[in-house]
Amino acid sequence: MLSHHRKHLVPTTMASARLRLGIYLAVSYTLAYAIDFTLALPLLTSKTLTGTLAAIPVLLARMYTPTLGALAGLQLEGAPGGIREKLGRIGLRDPGPRWILAGAGMAVAGLALSLILSPLLGLSVGRCGSLKLVSVPVLILLGVLGFIAGITVNLIAALGEELGWRGYMHVLLVRETGSTLLTGLIVGVAWGLWHAPLIYAGYNYGLGGLAYCGAPSKGLTAVAVFTAFTAMLGVIMALLRERSQSVIPSAAMHGTLNGLSGLVAGLVVGPRILAPPAGLAGIAGYTVLLPLVYVVASRVEGKA
Repeated sequence: MLSHHRKHLVPTTMASARLRLGIYLAVSYTLAYAIDFTLALPLLTSKTLTGTLAAIPVLLARMYTPTLGALAGLQLEGAPGGIREKLGRIGLRDPGPRWILAGAGMAVAGLALSLILSPLLGLSVGRCGSLKLVSVPVLILLGVLGFIAGITVNLIAALGEELGWRGYMHVLLVRETGSTLLTGLIVGVAWGLWHAPLIYAGYNYGLGGLAYCGAPSKGLTAVAVFTAFTAMLGVIMALLRERSQSVIPSAAMHGTLNGLSGLVAGLVVGPRILAPPAGLAGIAGYTVLLPLVYVVASRVEGKA
């Protein structure tokens, strides 16, 4: 599938696309990894409530390192205007409520498919840990609140990443490759590896309190599985970004996934490397979802 938003591309300058991409990745990775090793990992591995709570603002700040990378690249190539105008060139624009709900809906659909497919991987779907004490109405309420957070406060937090990955890097690569799907895959891999220090330590796979739902995982295996997960998400998000001409729908998908991940993880008993949201079941769920997203995106081509 070819790109259809040439009018929104960053203007061509004497700086090569390779150099601009290198600047973006260098800033994004260096700042994120510095935060990981100096603050985030010591707090997350402290195994104390104080450390866990203190890690929240640190991780939120980390999410905006790709935006700083994007701004560095835009400054290098001499993009005109202030910060708001520069970011507008890479997709910071209002796509309308239907696209925001579409992004959030894709997150929900992928998670639902992940739960449905979990038994095929030998996982048991059922409440675990503290969720055993929660009634069904409260579970539903938690889901609703997670969804609302996904399209509000979580969306704002996720925008820090999306302005970089589905914004600046997407625009650079889609112009070079001419392919939304290939661009999404490459960006998704880079996005996953940007998380590598946290994932290597077990974040998303048991570090932080979910180990009681199944055996935790960490190390290179966790990094590889998480990167495969973000690669699949990256393709879906690239389709969203391309058709909506905005990074906000992918931020809504990202934010909703974050808002519901804890709940979904607590509904599956089994090894974390297999369980949703980011285990093999999660990859399977979003893989099944991809053809539907592709068909829908193709039908709305040119209408956004």
